[in-house]
Amino acid sequence: MMSDFIEIDFWSHKLLLTSNKAIIDAETKTMFVADAHFGKAGFFQHEGVPVPSDVSRADYKTLSKLIDKYDVTKIIFLGDLFHNRHNSEWDVFSGWRNKHSKIQMVLIEGNHDILPGEFYHSACLEILPEPQPFGNLWLAHHDSTAKKLNKPCLFGHIHPGIRLTGGGRQNLTLPAFIVSKKTVQLPAFGSFTGLAVVKPQKSDRVFVVAEEKIFEV
Repeated sequence: MMSDFIEIDFWSHKLLLTSNKAIIDAETKTMFVADAHFGKAGFFQHEGVPVPSDVSRADYKTLSKLIDKYDVTKIIFLGDLFHNRHNSEWDVFSGWRNKHSKIQMVLIEGNHDILPGEFYHSACLEILPEPQPFGNLWLAHHDSTAKKLNKPCLFGHIHPGIRLTGGGRQNLTLPAFIVSKKTVQLPAFGSFTGLAVVKPQKSDRVFVVAEEKIFEV
């Protein structure tokens, strides 16, 4: 059955896995977003690759829509918020941040979060190293950190994708949430990101996102 979200109980946390590739903790009204990679288009443009400047515009609209829909009061970015070095797209992010100045925003550092601290602080972002506690859970960016913890953990970094096959040798790779006993892998939120095909364990639950719907496979 397809829906806008699927609710799971994960270590006594009521989590809503949304069709927009974010997670909502219903009780605390906290939203988790992994691998937005804002600024990636500007990064490639600087390297001479002709990428449209507005590829992330829809992502900002989606975040704003989720804030309103779920009455979000806090966003925790699970790493790779802004892709590498500073470029003009930071002004776009700052403008979006200012529109949501009442929302608390926290960044768990990822490998691409390398801007000088003053940029994050100017946007009223709290910067924290991984891992960080959250209720019964831990929050991280890297899968390696989650594995070492061996505790209930939400993380990103992988950009997990599931390859679905159909008749006539047709196949399609779609972003997915991978839920195991102790971890939840989040799909990459950003539109301008790739997918890494993963092979879940038999005991994992897999929730695939397609055309703003989410369903379990």
